[in-house]
Amino acid sequence: MRISINANKQPIMEKQYFIKDSIISSSKSEIIEYMKDNNLSELVVFEAKNIKVDQYFYCKLYGMAERDNMTCGVKWCNKYEPRNGKSGCCKQIGFLFETGKEITIINKNHVERSGK
Repeated sequence: MRISINANKQPIMEKQYFIKDSIISSSKSEIIEYMKDNNLSELVVFEAKNIKVDQYFYCKLYGMAERDNMTCGVKWCNKYEPRNGKSGCCKQIGFLFETGKEITIINKNHVERSGK
């Protein structure tokens, strides 16, 4: 199981991918930037498939947590902030993913850089 962390705390709208050996998912545009920074013309990645796990959830602030362990809610967390402003699901709930199909992303604008 892998997780997706969105540093800006914004909802994940773009399709997500994993770079080999990474536990953090990235969008295609983030992967293209990674490829530019690392002077890569192509990169094998894995699609991130969103999954639900009954016993666990992912908190963007504290990481993996157990649902039945009383770790989320106004009584247990001083950072709890309901999405609707009243009660229920916290804004800090993240997503859990598993590795999906292997694909190759090609950077069409790749320019070979010397000195790297």
